[in-house]
Amino acid sequence: MLEIPVNVMGKPDMIHPTLLRDQDTQILVDTGYPGQLSILREVINKTEAPFEKLGKIMITHHDADHIGSLSAILKELPESCEVLAHEEEKPYIQGEKSLRIYLCLFTFYLVHLFPVN
Repeated sequence: MLEIPVNVMGKPDMIHPTLLRDQDTQILVDTGYPGQLSILREVINKTEAPFEKLGKIMITHHDADHIGSLSAILKELPESCEVLAHEEEKPYIQGEKSLRIYLCLFTFYLVHLFPVN
């Protein structure tokens, strides 16, 4: 389990994306809030599993703290990185549905207005 520091409504907190791995595969479960690519990469690289070796990303659901940095991660990783999610999450992941977009935007601004150092 990874520990990623965040500020939620001005209060320090932690989120816990999870890194699963064996000799052949690395799977990141959830991707943190939007804008957390650099801290996520840093925390993953502190394990024995380099960020660049991620082969799969599993999304549990489309809340901002679970899906927020997915697009940024996919831009950084080779095209071979596979995203795993329930079929009902697909329209949110692909940006076709934005049921929680206001919550996501609100959270994004909170994370950036109150960064954890």
